[in-house]
Amino acid sequence: MKIKNVVTVLFVAFIVASCSQAAIVVPIETETAIPISTFTPILSTITPTPIITPTLESQKLKDIVSSPCLAVSPEPPGGNQIPWLLLVQRAAVYTINPNTGLKSDELIPAPNPNTPLVYDFSLSPDGKSLAYYEFPDENDDSVVVEPSANLLTKSSQARIVWQPEKPFLLQGWLNNETIVLTIQRNPDKFVSTLIRNPFNEEEHEFFLEELPDYLSYQPGGLQGTMLFAHSNLMPDPTLKRVVYPAKNNRLMAALWDMENKKVVTSLRILWDWVYDNDPLWSLDGNDFLIMGLDEKEYAEEWFQVTRDGVIKQLTHFGEFLKDANFGRPSRSPDGRYLAFKLYYNTKEAGIFKDSKYLVLDLKSQSLDGFCVDSGGKSNPDKPLAWSPDNKYLAITNGTIGERSAEVILVDLEKQKAFQIATDVEAIGWMVNP
Repeated sequence: MKIKNVVTVLFVAFIVASCSQAAIVVPIETETAIPISTFTPILSTITPTPIITPTLESQKLKDIVSSPCLAVSPEPPGGNQIPWLLLVQRAAVYTINPNTGLKSDELIPAPNPNTPLVYDFSLSPDGKSLAYYEFPDENDDSVVVEPSANLLTKSSQARIVWQPEKPFLLQGWLNNETIVLTIQRNPDKFVSTLIRNPFNEEEHEFFLEELPDYLSYQPGGLQGTMLFAHSNLMPDPTLKRVVYPAKNNRLMAALWDMENKKVVTSLRILWDWVYDNDPLWSLDGNDFLIMGLDEKEYAEEWFQVTRDGVIKQLTHFGEFLKDANFGRPSRSPDGRYLAFKLYYNTKEAGIFKDSKYLVLDLKSQSLDGFCVDSGGKSNPDKPLAWSPDNKYLAITNGTIGERSAEVILVDLEKQKAFQIATDVEAIGWMVNP
């Protein structure tokens, strides 16, 4: 099967899945039993782990949500303070100087219009490397990794072209050295997760079916597609721990120890949060953030889980918002900031009346944070992009398909926001040579 046909099927599935974040998905009661693999612990080992007392106060969260959001200046900040360039796209790819808002000439031309996915460019957290698809002809679908500076210097220096043996989707970077791909194996099986270092060609492939008590079907019936937002499981950058969705009467995110072949801990999550939920690992692999369930309030909250299995509840939205829902989460490279879209005030048919982007400082002694108003606009698959120095966040608010996209630059330290572009979507930040 050619990659384009497989990608088209997966792309449709992703679109269906992404639309489900505002709806409650009813669990399937009659799933097929799947044999547990030979090294699997007994079923009762995957149970929720006790959670330590939360550290962030709900009143401060309430103040952030209810207070006015940052005023967005209609003009760029000016000067020459920001040393990075922002890579953006509207089919073709360009750079924008975030200080002035000036857009470059076309750097990567628009691909063939028959290509089903045209937005799969990804920058490494340090902004030095760019990964993307290349479709030179019908039989040669490839992944390209090259220094991001090549785009500006028109160079092909250190350019790496790799053609996977099986149909694939590029999901982004795990750290500055490795990329994440999902590999299509069989329409009746979940895709595998391939972690590949393009610089030394080392790779590791992970299979959901090899993990104990794994969720053997996708809620909603889209068998064979992804459970988390960008994979069926997510290894940490050291490849010693894996987070995956497990099921033992209830749905849980389980932390698997690859070396000792055991479940370290687990945390309950809900059916309708699976599709837009990703374990957000720190680059050092010490902990991850994930949407979990506060069973007391029966509300969606943010949790931090260490690689040793200690779980800490970070937020308490459920104490003042009974219908809070999170979307499009992202974590800064240094692990300090958590940003996501907050949906709340449900109207009829499960539609949310209000939404805004929240940025929380998880390393402040007391909870610090602010919001950016979304104005009710929809958002692309990857609306958030962090600068490599963790000082700036680019938010794509709205979509180019609806002709409503605006790119908002947020100065995290000064808590100021600027509109620097329209009708494009931000990919990420790159080194300015």
